Amino acid sequence: MTRQEFFEIAGYFANPIRNSRIELEAREATITNYAPNYRAKTGQPIPLGTDSITLLPNDANKWGREMRLYFTLTNQLAVPPLIDRLKTVGGRHGYELWDQRLNSRDIIDDLLEIGFTLGGPQDAIRIRGFIPIND
Repeated sequence: MTRQEFFEIAGYFANPIRNSRIELEAREATITNYAPNYRAKTGQPIPLGTDSITLLPNDANKWGREMRLYFTLTNQLAVPPLIDRLKTVGGRHGYELWDQRLNSRDIIDDLLEIGFTLGGPQDAIRIRGFIPIND
């Protein structure tokens, strides 16, 4: 993915019309180990106890950290090509607002580095403040 493609994706998900929401699901130990990394990326503590975190017991049959970005599709023609290839149609049971999902942990980690956070909606002003001036 080029820098241009990345910022096209970031702009797409930062737009308030998308209602972008990021969630994390993992074992308790995995989340504990990830917390310093999250703080380094976002400048915030990991929001334990919120509905954006699914904290599983350490003996759960789950490997690693799953991150999902839920969003509302308003215009199919506006979806960046890379996201169009990676998105999953349908959100999650009980999520009527979000009709699409992105499961790419790599892309989500990169978005966290430029101001995105767990939960939602995303704060476009915060995100603009994180983007380096030369990008």
